Amino acid sequence: FFFLMIRRPPRSTQSRSSAASDVYKRQQEYFVLAMSFLCLLGTFAFWLLSQLFKACIQKGSLQQYFYNRYNKYLHNSSSIQRDDHLIFMTENQYPNQIVQREQVITTANNQITQVQRVNIGRNNQLNQPLFAQEERVSVMQSFESRSSSQIPKSALILYYIYLTLKWISILFFCLVFLIMSGLKYISGVASGFIVFGILLFFYVYLNIRNIRSAGLKLGFKQNMKILFAQRYKMKIFVLTLFVIYAVFGTIFFHSTCMCFYTNHYGSVAWYLGSKHLFVSTKFTRQFQMKESCPIKSKPCHIYATLPEDPTTSVFINVQTGVDRSTLAVQYDTEEYYNTYKGTRFSEMALSYDFENFDSLGERIHHTALLKGLQPNTAYVLLIKFADKEDPVVKRYLTFPSSIDDDDQFTFISGGDIGNYEIADKIASQISKYKPRAIVVGGDLSYDNGLHSCVFTWDEYFRRFEKINDEVGYIVPWVFQIGNHDIGLNSLPRRKIEKNINSPPYLSFFPQHLQIHDEPHKPQEIPTIESRSSFFYQEFADVIIISMDSGYLLSYEEQGKMLRNLLQNTKAKHKFVVYHNPTYNVCGPKTDLVSEQVIQGVFYWVPIFDEFGVTTVFENHVHLFKRSKPLKGNAVSKNGDGTVYLGDGAWGAQLDECDFDKSQGFFEKTEKRNHAWKVTITKTGSSYTAFDGNGEEFDNFTLTY
Repeated sequence: FFFLMIRRPPRSTQSRSSAASDVYKRQQEYFVLAMSFLCLLGTFAFWLLSQLFKACIQKGSLQQYFYNRYNKYLHNSSSIQRDDHLIFMTENQYPNQIVQREQVITTANNQITQVQRVNIGRNNQLNQPLFAQEERVSVMQSFESRSSSQIPKSALILYYIYLTLKWISILFFCLVFLIMSGLKYISGVASGFIVFGILLFFYVYLNIRNIRSAGLKLGFKQNMKILFAQRYKMKIFVLTLFVIYAVFGTIFFHSTCMCFYTNHYGSVAWYLGSKHLFVSTKFTRQFQMKESCPIKSKPCHIYATLPEDPTTSVFINVQTGVDRSTLAVQYDTEEYYNTYKGTRFSEMALSYDFENFDSLGERIHHTALLKGLQPNTAYVLLIKFADKEDPVVKRYLTFPSSIDDDDQFTFISGGDIGNYEIADKIASQISKYKPRAIVVGGDLSYDNGLHSCVFTWDEYFRRFEKINDEVGYIVPWVFQIGNHDIGLNSLPRRKIEKNINSPPYLSFFPQHLQIHDEPHKPQEIPTIESRSSFFYQEFADVIIISMDSGYLLSYEEQGKMLRNLLQNTKAKHKFVVYHNPTYNVCGPKTDLVSEQVIQGVFYWVPIFDEFGVTTVFENHVHLFKRSKPLKGNAVSKNGDGTVYLGDGAWGAQLDECDFDKSQGFFEKTEKRNHAWKVTITKTGSSYTAFDGNGEEFDNFTLTY
C-alpha cells in the first residue's frame, strides 16, 4: 500500500510554488506518536482487563462450552469425518469421564456376539466401525447432555464480558491506523484495508482458538468450514460490521484536527497536563461550521505584514474564496484619494490556491507588496477582483522614519494566544492604546501546523481584524514562530519541507523580501520555499528582530546572523522576540529546556550584551515575568543590561510551576494572562503589562 500513501499535492496558481513535490510530507510525528500511544495504551488496558475476567472463569467451563458449541456442528456435518474428532478432553483434564466413556463403548461392542459377526458376512463386517461409531456418538451425546447442564451461567457471563473487552482492545488498536489516515500519514484506502484486515484476522484467530479449546484438532480448511458454515447468517452480519467500521471509521477520521485552546469548534477529547486538546474531523465539522471563505463573496480576511523597511513598504494579505484567482490592490495617499477620488498606483498579488484544505476551509491567499510609500503617512487601499465589482476599501498607516521629541510609537507584544475567551478579552483592550503594530512571539492559533486546523486561523484573524475596525486602520502584524505553529518541538534535529503543504504559518505570513544571491535585484514577495524564520523590521532608530527557537534554524546559525545584523544597524532601540525562553521563569526543569537554555546563553546572550539589546520578549511558559537587567548571564550591577519579559500568557491556559528564585534574575513574577504595551520615545521606552480586565498591573521605563 505504499503507492496508496502517495498523494498529489495541490497545485498553486503560481508555477514557481513548490507544489511539484510528489509526496505529502508533513512533520506531525509528535501527534501520530502521541495518539498512537494513547490508542495502544487503551488496547493494553482493555486486553489486561479481559484477561482478568478470563482468569475468573471456572476452569474447564470454557472447554465444555466450546465442545457443546462445535461438536453439534460436527454431528450434523457430512463433510467432516466425525470419528477423528470425538475426543474433546484430555485424560489429564477429565480422566474419570474418559475412562467411563471408553468402558461404555467397550461394553456395547461386546454385546455383539461372535455368531452375529460370522453370519453377517464379510460385507457387513465393513459396518463394524460404523456401528461402533454410532454407539460412540450416542454415548457422547448423552455425555454432552449431562455435561452441558453442569456449565455455570456465571462462567458464560464472564466469558461474554471477556469477549467484549477483547474486541474493544482490538478496536482501539485499529484506531491507530484510522488516526494515521486522518493526519494524512497513510491514505484512506490503505487505512480501510488495513483495519478490515486486522478485524478479520482477529475474528478468525479467536474462533480457531475457541475450536482448539474444545479439544478439536483440525486442519486450517476444516477450521474454516466450521467457522463459516456454522451460523453463517451471523458471520455475514459480523463481516458487514467490519466493513462498516473500516469504511465509516476512515470517513469519520478523515482530515483530523488536533489543536489546543480553541473551544470555538470541536470537542474536548483529553486534558493533557495544563492543555485542553480539541479534536475535530471533516465529518464533525460539517455539522459545526460554515464555509470559511465562500465563493462569490467579499474577502474573508485582510491583514498586513511587514518587510524589512516598514516606512516605505508593506505586504497586504487577502484571503478569498477559490473563485478569486487574481487580485489587485490600488492605493494612494489618503490626501490624494480624498481630493481626486482615485488612485495612481496598483500592484498585482501573488496568489496561492490552498485546495488541499477541506471543502469548508478552501481559500486562495493573495499577497501584494506595496512599495515606494511615504513614511508616517495614511494610505487608502482599494482591493479589487474584477472591474465590474466594487472594491473593498481599507486604510493603512506607514511607519515613521524618525521619532521626534513630541512623538511616540506604540506596539503591543505578547505570545501564546490561542482562541479561548481570555484571548478575546485581552485583545479587546488593545484598541484604546492605538498601536501601530502587534508583535507576537509564537504559538498564535495553536493549529499545530495542520492544514485540517486552518479554522483556528479564521478565529485568530477575526479577533485582530476587529481591532482594525475599532482603530480605523490596518494594524500590521509581526509574528514569530512557535512550536504549535510549526508542529515541531524545539531542537528537532530534522528539517521541515517548505512548500504549499507546509504549516499555514509559513504560507500566510510573508515577513521579509525575497532573498537574492545577487545584489540590486528588485524587491519581490518571498516564495514559500524561501521564507525564513529569522527576520527583522527597522525604522526610526528602532529595530525589531524575530528569531527562531531552534525549530527551523539552529541557535548557532542565527547567532551569526544576529551579530552581522547588529553590527550594521544604527538603531538605538533594539528589541528581540522569540518563543522558548532563555531565562525560564520556572527554571530549567527538563533536559530539553536545559539544552535550549544552554544554547541561548552560549550563542545569543553574549551578542545581546555586546550590542546592548534593550529588551527581549520571551514566551512559551504561559506565565508573567519581568527580569532585572541582565548582563553576562547575571544581574547587572550598573543596571545597563537587557530586560527579559515574558513568558507568553496572552490567551493560553496558565502553567503550574514554582517560580525560579535560585539566582535572583526576576524582578516580578505572577500567574496571570497578559500582554505588554510598549511605547517608544526619542529618549527611551516604557512598558505596561495589562490583563483581560484592563488592569495595568506592572510598568517600568528604560532610558538611554
